[in-house]
Amino acid sequence: MPDITNPFFTEVAAGVQTAAERHGYAVFLAGADGSPKRQAKLIRALADRQVDGMILCPVDNADPLFDAASCDDHGVRCVLIDRGPRRSGNDVVTCDNYGGSLRLTRHLIELGHTRLGCIAGPKGLGVSQDRVRGFRDAMREFGLAAPEGSVYHGSFSAAAGEEGAASILRVHPDTTALFCLSDWTALGALAYLSKHSIPVPGQVSVAGFDNIHMSSLVHPALTTVDQPKREMGQAAVRLLLERISGRREAPKAITLPSTVILRDSTGPPPVS
Repeated sequence: MPDITNPFFTEVAAGVQTAAERHGYAVFLAGADGSPKRQAKLIRALADRQVDGMILCPVDNADPLFDAASCDDHGVRCVLIDRGPRRSGNDVVTCDNYGGSLRLTRHLIELGHTRLGCIAGPKGLGVSQDRVRGFRDAMREFGLAAPEGSVYHGSFSAAAGEEGAASILRVHPDTTALFCLSDWTALGALAYLSKHSIPVPGQVSVAGFDNIHMSSLVHPALTTVDQPKREMGQAAVRLLLERISGRREAPKAITLPSTVILRDSTGPPPVS
C-alpha cells in the first residue's frame, strides 16, 4: 500500500485478507509511505522471500517492477489494484473513477454551483487523471470553465486537503464548492474550513471520493463517491489465484462501478 494510514487502503486490505484466508493463504501487509524507492525495496524483499503472489497498489506509474515481465523475472505473479501503469501486462482491478467524478460534479452544478474548485491527487497518477477528467468534462457539459488555480494537485492526504483548500480560496475566494478527489483529502479541507469559521455547506460545499467509513461520522457527514473497496480487494485475490494456479495467462482488467453518496456536506450555494 502507498499509505498504510489512509483508511481507503486498509479497507481494500480487509477485502484482500478475507478472500485470501478463505483459500488458505496468509497475507502480509507492507506500506511504502508514498516513496517509490521504499516500494521497490519492499517488492524485492517479498519476492526474495518467495511469496506466492503480490497485490500492489502502486505509489506511482513509473516503477519498472510493475511490468509483467519484471514480475515474472522475480518469480511472482502480480495484480495491480486501484492504480498502476495503463499499458501494464498485469491484471488490474479498479473502479469507475471517471464516471464517479463526472456524476458528482454534475450534482454540484445541478445544486446551483458555478464556481467550483477541485483538490486532486498527483498529476502523473492515472487514478487522479481520470477523476480530474471527469470533473473537467462535467464542467464543460454545463458551459463552465475551470480557471487557472481552481484545480490543485497534491498527495491524497489530509494535509494536501488543507493546503488545497487554502490555495483555491486564496486565488478564487468566490468558490462555493470544493470537490476533493479522496475522502482523506476532503477531511483536510473540512478541517481548514472549520479553522477559518467557514460554514459547510452554508458557504462552501465539500465533497469527497472513496466513501471511507469515517466519511459518514464527521460533521457534516461527507457527500462522496463510493468505491467498493472490499470487493476490489476480493476481486484482486480471485485474479491472483487464477494466475497462481495457471488457469489463465492473458492479462485481465476489472472495473467495478462507483456510486454517488449524498450527505450533509453539500447543498445549494449561498445567495449573493
